[in-house]
Amino acid sequence: MSTVSVIGDVMLDQYFYGDVTRISPEAPVPIVTHQYSDYRLGGAANVAHNIVALGGRAQLVSRVGNDANGTTMRQALRQLNIHDSLVSMACPTIKKVRIMGMQQQLLRLDIEQKTPLTSSERAQIETRIQASLATAGVVVLSDYAKGLLGPDLCQFIIQSLGGCPVIVDPKVSDWTAYLGAYMITPNFKEFSAVVTSTLDDVGTLDNTDAIIETYGPKIRERYQLTYLLVTRSNRGMSLIGAAGCLHFPVVSEAVIDVSGAGDTVVATLAVGLAMGRSIQDSVHMANRAAMLVVKKVGTAVVSESERAVVLG
Repeated sequence: MSTVSVIGDVMLDQYFYGDVTRISPEAPVPIVTHQYSDYRLGGAANVAHNIVALGGRAQLVSRVGNDANGTTMRQALRQLNIHDSLVSMACPTIKKVRIMGMQQQLLRLDIEQKTPLTSSERAQIETRIQASLATAGVVVLSDYAKGLLGPDLCQFIIQSLGGCPVIVDPKVSDWTAYLGAYMITPNFKEFSAVVTSTLDDVGTLDNTDAIIETYGPKIRERYQLTYLLVTRSNRGMSLIGAAGCLHFPVVSEAVIDVSGAGDTVVATLAVGLAMGRSIQDSVHMANRAAMLVVKKVGTAVVSESERAVVLG
């Protein structure tokens, strides 16, 4: 199996768990009695974690702050045998804190600065990317719109690769930066935003097969993609390629938490392609993996026992 290079915005997820037994007398909010807490990898780091959980090899290129959260991130990557190509920079490591009461998310606190790369930082990142691409069989661009993956850097990566597939998980509606990628994997809301901002005379967009079949090929052609994969929650996934559109129904409709599900999808697609599986096989794998992780609380990956289910 070839190595997957993951490039994008990383973040550290911290969860505080506790019980809720009463409402605060200071304000109409629940009081959470703390029991325990943990850290999980988020963003592009969660993509890399999903890859190794499926038995793949991952190398991660990103930036972190020169701070305690950055140190925690590096330690977690090392424990998971994820090759660390992180660059320490002045901006703080992105952190998301979630307060969980009775297994439900009550509050999320985002600690972040959306800071574009300076020319010096861009040069450092490009050096790490070039070294990473030299050994990669598949590349994932995990764009959380936090300032790392600007249009120039995305095009630098896509145009440097030749036949190596580049899979993009987008968070913006302007896909010019991803022109010529192998695949883009928006959810339906993200897909709808791109359709309305790119095409003329677009009516109401509902999450139906007909909408995907009508506009999917036009978006694929507009951005010169080999494939477009639209994830559609309880309606499954739809793959648009040169031969038309294929719909993949959901395996299960039980959903507890969708945090990080998009990371699982792109990671599983990358692992499938790195194994030499067909694109249809890889989408089936991604569909199964996504349905497993959305049944878990918080950012999650497939377990070792679930791996066989995903790989088929």
